[in-house]
Amino acid sequence: MKRTRSPEPRGLGGMSGRIGRAPVALDRPQRDSIVSLLSDDENESGTEPGDDFDDIFDERQDSADPREVIDIDDEDEDVIEMAEEIDAAGIERSITPGHDSHNDVLPPGHRELDFATTPFGGLARRGDCFEIDRDPDTGACTAFICARFIRQDERGREYFQGFVMQRCGDIDKKMIAKGQFAGEPNKSLMSRNANSLCAILSIPKGTANPSLRSASERRYIDQVGITRRVIFTNQNSKQLNGLYFGETFGTSLPESARKKEEGVLFCRRIHIQEYDTVTKRRVANEFTNRVLHESECDASYAAAAAVLFDAHQKGLTIFNGKHVSVEHPDAQQQTTMLPDNHGGELELIWERAPGYIGGDMCAGGGGAASGAEAAGIRTKFLLELEATECETLRLNFGHAVVLQMDIRDFAARDTAGLTLGDMVDVLHISYPCQGFSAANHHKAIDKDDRNIFVGYSLGEILQKCKPRILTMEQVPGIMHEDEGFHFRSQIHHIASQDYSVRWKQCNFAEHAQPSHRKRIIVHAAAPGHILPDWPPPTHGNGPGLKPLVTVAEAFAKIPRNVPKHMLQHTTLKGRHQPWDPNVTLTRIVTCGGVNGGKNRGALHHPTKPRGLNLMELAVLQGFSPSHQFAGTMTSIRHQIGNAVPPVFMTQLTKGSIKAMQEMDAYVKQWNEDEARRKAREARVIARRNEEAAKNPIVLE
Repeated sequence: MKRTRSPEPRGLGGMSGRIGRAPVALDRPQRDSIVSLLSDDENESGTEPGDDFDDIFDERQDSADPREVIDIDDEDEDVIEMAEEIDAAGIERSITPGHDSHNDVLPPGHRELDFATTPFGGLARRGDCFEIDRDPDTGACTAFICARFIRQDERGREYFQGFVMQRCGDIDKKMIAKGQFAGEPNKSLMSRNANSLCAILSIPKGTANPSLRSASERRYIDQVGITRRVIFTNQNSKQLNGLYFGETFGTSLPESARKKEEGVLFCRRIHIQEYDTVTKRRVANEFTNRVLHESECDASYAAAAAVLFDAHQKGLTIFNGKHVSVEHPDAQQQTTMLPDNHGGELELIWERAPGYIGGDMCAGGGGAASGAEAAGIRTKFLLELEATECETLRLNFGHAVVLQMDIRDFAARDTAGLTLGDMVDVLHISYPCQGFSAANHHKAIDKDDRNIFVGYSLGEILQKCKPRILTMEQVPGIMHEDEGFHFRSQIHHIASQDYSVRWKQCNFAEHAQPSHRKRIIVHAAAPGHILPDWPPPTHGNGPGLKPLVTVAEAFAKIPRNVPKHMLQHTTLKGRHQPWDPNVTLTRIVTCGGVNGGKNRGALHHPTKPRGLNLMELAVLQGFSPSHQFAGTMTSIRHQIGNAVPPVFMTQLTKGSIKAMQEMDAYVKQWNEDEARRKAREARVIARRNEEAAKNPIVLE
């Protein structure tokens, strides 16, 4: 029998959803495929990395015939079954609808073209990439466009419609405005590999599951430059073996310039920013920067999410540059028997840790850890330097999980030995915020500097703990302190580990917090892993939302038998002015009590002539009345004021657990599919060997 299928342009396949195997891209003639994901020395063909480097600059081969005919032997059921799977994937790829389908609609009066001629006389086809912008000072190309469509407008002008890419070091590029380094580039969000690109996507706020197909940038053909070869891949440089030499430059300036202007380009990430559809302005402090999905990559350079995730979890980097393969220290072996559709069974053995385990760094009084445990995370370790905070943690979580040490010492300790016990599924970090807080008058500059530079341990922490999901919390001031240099450095560390990451400013009042408290939240996912969604607001004035939690509702949770030391409060200064507790605080709970607004003094009790006591401050911060605190009144106020509200952390962690459950379901299904595929291949090979044995080839 015969089957036909129509290939789509590279890197533009439809998404298959968050669960299930991603659609398989239909291949076309390309350079040798990368078949060894973790090889450091040579590929399967035996060639050394860089042997084919000169081929990188060759022109791309012509595409295959648009309708490929596949001949299948009707007697070979295994081959037919394998072909049906491939064909089904191709059908799903071409008809799967999505939110971005409106970008594919041809505007009235416009015409679709199969190809066009570039200003340099070349032939442009769908999927080709072109230079579009150059720096007026240096003359270097700074942006590129991938043409999803070639069209002609109502005036007869031909244009490309697709997505724009920039070199990774130029994404959200900012220049330092003040100080000693004024005029120099600020810290880049990603590594400055000159031939590594990142796609840019600007979408309406609230767009679901944005992808490269969501882009609708337009450039007229007479405004574009030369054609450039761009490889779309979700594998890093080491995984691509010799090809990555096109990204790195030697010491020779002419050679470096030639590679930058002529070499192959690699697009691995997409930077997504949202805009308000009413004001048409970009949403401040809300971005996503992720690795390309498998279906967005070129077929020959795409790796399944399950493969990337497995390689990340089992590959441990040792600081002397070596790599070793490890299993999760809490994993347990499970065996699954699968029907093979031929009357037999396949035995699938896989590793999985029971439940999800988490760690918390700079854990403080345990606000984030309490919220994570309420969501279902099993605490593995809580790291904190201060002795009083550690005592509070022991009261609530036990002695075994508390590590009293500096986070920098934790990052530097022996990775070959102790690291295996540090691996967790979910890791939360709340680096000290005092250096960035608007309430800090910077009287202790040395201490502020120490707090700030603790955050530069993030890269080593990710290598050691290898979390599936990373969450971080910080005050909004980090976006502006030193012109955002320190926050951009943290995102740089996350992206450099091939994590996908998003960040936004959250108002905790929209998540059952009885006070308006805004914080920058970072959410990241390991290579290949599903990036969790933001928890939707539960409280507010919008439709379907609960009313904001009031001070009175928070105080109503306080039991009668409050520990005596939690009844401590500050004395009232001046005349008592009663106020209505049936409101949500516009002020925030800080280390000094309840502060905010123009009046920086502590807020007093609504009906009693005194300041708020420790228990009242704790419930206003979202702690359960059963949470225990150790230390003096001043110390406890600091623990409460520095905490991540447990009520918000519970909602954030539930989203992480949902993403991990979806990922586990996907990996399990992928492993089962792979087991069946390999079994079919083995049967086909065995059958052909039998036929070859029956009809041996006799050499004269």
